[in-house]
Amino acid sequence: MYRNETFCTWSIRGRPNTFVAFNLLSLDLKASLNCVNDNLEFFDGLSASSLSLGRQCGISHTTSIVSTSNLMYIVLNRSKNVGGAFTARYSIQECNQTMTETSGRIQSPGYPGRYFPNLRCFWSINVDPGMLIVLSLPNISLESSSLCVYDNVQIFDGRSTDTRSLGKFCGRTFSSVISSSSSLLVMFRSDGMVESSGFFGNYTAFSCNLTTTQTFGHLTSPGYPWNYSSNVTCSMTIIGQLGTTVILSFNDVALDSCLDCSCDYVEVFDGASTRAPSLGRYCNSSANGTKSSRNLVHLLFHTDGVGVNRGFNVTFLVLGLPKGAECLSTHQCSIGVCTKGQCDCPDDQFYDSLQTSCVLKYCKLHQCNDTRQCQESLTCVQGHCECLESETFDVITAACIKRLFHGEECSLQLENICLSSEMVCRPDFENTSRCLCKDSSIFNGYTCSSGKLSDSSR
Repeated sequence: MYRNETFCTWSIRGRPNTFVAFNLLSLDLKASLNCVNDNLEFFDGLSASSLSLGRQCGISHTTSIVSTSNLMYIVLNRSKNVGGAFTARYSIQECNQTMTETSGRIQSPGYPGRYFPNLRCFWSINVDPGMLIVLSLPNISLESSSLCVYDNVQIFDGRSTDTRSLGKFCGRTFSSVISSSSSLLVMFRSDGMVESSGFFGNYTAFSCNLTTTQTFGHLTSPGYPWNYSSNVTCSMTIIGQLGTTVILSFNDVALDSCLDCSCDYVEVFDGASTRAPSLGRYCNSSANGTKSSRNLVHLLFHTDGVGVNRGFNVTFLVLGLPKGAECLSTHQCSIGVCTKGQCDCPDDQFYDSLQTSCVLKYCKLHQCNDTRQCQESLTCVQGHCECLESETFDVITAACIKRLFHGEECSLQLENICLSSEMVCRPDFENTSRCLCKDSSIFNGYTCSSGKLSDSSR
């Protein structure tokens, strides 16, 4: 609101990479043609020599003026003792951003409220070399028009608007896009007419070239199952342990194919690079599985600059895994079985001294060098598989069980089940079998002793 001065100025300065959104809520100035007399004028900078954003006069309600930078200069000219007042609000809005994180979010200024008119905002996404960027805008609501000539979001495959456009979007339609390099530029433009709620989106960077030592998994084209980008070349290498081989099974192949697979294709090599023998080049759904002759497999994914498609999805398994290797299924293991996610011998077997096969664990009294060679519950004692001193062997279950204390219930079928040789398993006065002292001794609270009194106690 101004007072009786005939000339007033205001300067607004926001943070770098922001813009000034000035909302004129009400205005009461003397009207004139083109507002040449009394007026409120806005400049896109810090002085009246900057580009004019327009003049306002007369009586108006709720007008928005937006700068293209973080600066705005406002000038009021009026005739003396003529006119009323104006009320307004302004805000500093984020617009131009450079983003270098591997993931992030972008949104139109003011989202989810209505965006401002006459905007031109940029988001420059730049990640580490060798990575690609997938951008998805799940919520988009812009003024709809043929060819998106009014409000729109346009995405460029690089750092500037001179690079290839990946698409221009408006209305409520958007499909995810993938860059062909480590840079992506998003430009949002709005005109001075219809405004809507705008958009928000998420981006994620991922490596196109990778090397894995996993023993099983999936490899896919960038962004699968969304369409890959044009002019992409990706290398993927699987490295197994020495002595292993790799089997590949294609679950899905949908590429922009030519007759000889020279356009878009995925090629498999029997080694660590494209210099190794080729195991096959694939570009359509007829792709079959293949198996390497060694522990290395290299995949090359190539696209040209014409059409795009869904891409590919392939499962790989490393076969011939040694003891202790991570596994998904038993047929990956060179010996033993896949148990608890690792190649190992079954519970009733152990590895022989050469670690080349699994053999049955030894029974009771069998010679041994290590407890792991003995059947479950047995211990290697003085070179033989035995029960511990506090245990006895149950021939029915073929397992060691703990010996029982005085008074504990026992089974008459088990030998040496009682902890002390002075005790036996026999029926008590209730005819319940318990570990009790032999007839010639009594229990003194700790062990069984003779029932006869000594001479010193007489």
